[in-house]
Amino acid sequence: MENHPVAGVSWIGAVEYCKWLSQKTGKKYRLPTEAEWEYAAKGGFNSDENYSGGNSLSSVGWYGGNAKDTYAVGTRSSNRLGIHDMSGNVWEWCSDWYDDNLLINLPEPIKGQTATRENLTGLLSVKKKVKVIRGEAFDSTTEECRVDARKFAVVSWKKRTCGFRVVLEE
Repeated sequence: MENHPVAGVSWIGAVEYCKWLSQKTGKKYRLPTEAEWEYAAKGGFNSDENYSGGNSLSSVGWYGGNAKDTYAVGTRSSNRLGIHDMSGNVWEWCSDWYDDNLLINLPEPIKGQTATRENLTGLLSVKKKVKVIRGEAFDSTTEECRVDARKFAVVSWKKRTCGFRVVLEE
């Protein structure tokens, strides 16, 4: 759909796209680090907003309370940096490996497993195969869409609720 976020792309596919775009343009494109993603989502440092652009998710994002699919980007309010759609619409891949000390909020295809002492060893075995995803999606709850929410997924995971945005290096 025109003007909708790119979705259904694995982390591997997103990285390949960045390589292709870099070669095509002669400029350096990449996925954001988790810290860069969070800074952009918060609209800079020292934000006390729950969502990217404000405290009312309905005004800044597409989520389970107002959406059934992706929506055109830029149709909700932006944050202080003028960036749209960082709370809801689609998950966004980050370049970072997920920190094995922060195994919380597990998404598909690992959903249903929780980080307990009994299964932690099994979860840690996928450590080098999982990347950070941020932002939540159109089927997420208000709590899940908070700007500080984070999850992970295996690098080959593709779902219509997951996409990416790119960073252009200067």
